[in-house]
Amino acid sequence: MLERFTYKQSVRISREYKLGKSLLFLSKKYGCAPSCVRNSILRIGHKTRSIGRKLNKNMESLLCGDYKSGSLTSELSKKYSICATTVLSILLRNNLQLRAHRGSFNKWAEPEYQTVLGHYRLIVKEKRGNYRFMPFFPAWNPKCGGSIYRGYSWIIENLGPRPAQTTMHIIDHEKGFVPGNLEWTGRRKQNNQQMYKIVAQQRHRIKYLEKRIAQFSE
Repeated sequence: MLERFTYKQSVRISREYKLGKSLLFLSKKYGCAPSCVRNSILRIGHKTRSIGRKLNKNMESLLCGDYKSGSLTSELSKKYSICATTVLSILLRNNLQLRAHRGSFNKWAEPEYQTVLGHYRLIVKEKRGNYRFMPFFPAWNPKCGGSIYRGYSWIIENLGPRPAQTTMHIIDHEKGFVPGNLEWTGRRKQNNQQMYKIVAQQRHRIKYLEKRIAQFSE
């Protein structure tokens, strides 16, 4: 049976609800079902919202300020009694750049990790184009007992975070995607080096054919 609050209690609950507290939070606080809290709010004449759907503008500004000061989304979710998804939507709505949690690793937010993962797919899994016979460092290869995260860690420690408008360049394709053979370069430099490699391959091919012709002429 649902508990019925007095009018004063309903006014107090309604005020807390208007400040941004959720139905779930108030139901736990007053020891009743969320439907009982909703009925008390409706009794005062205020409209209810979905659980954890949104906060008022003042509460949103406070939440964004806490996030800028270094608070985690999980901490904000508990503090403002809303779900973590709602916290993220509020931060995005206020044009705040999301960050990875302290003490955790968000691989989808790290371009260096995605670089290693992308080359792993091209070289090991798909074996596409020029990557077909290229070696891939075993310690970074999950199929050989390695880890993509090790490659990410090596890049951060030795090459640093990816600079703007650059991509990972493999210096010598014969050595492959291995430590010491990688660098961050711009598109223009990569295109020029690709052209030099093609010219060098053609020269090597010409020399090989000249030797073969000389052998047959003898």
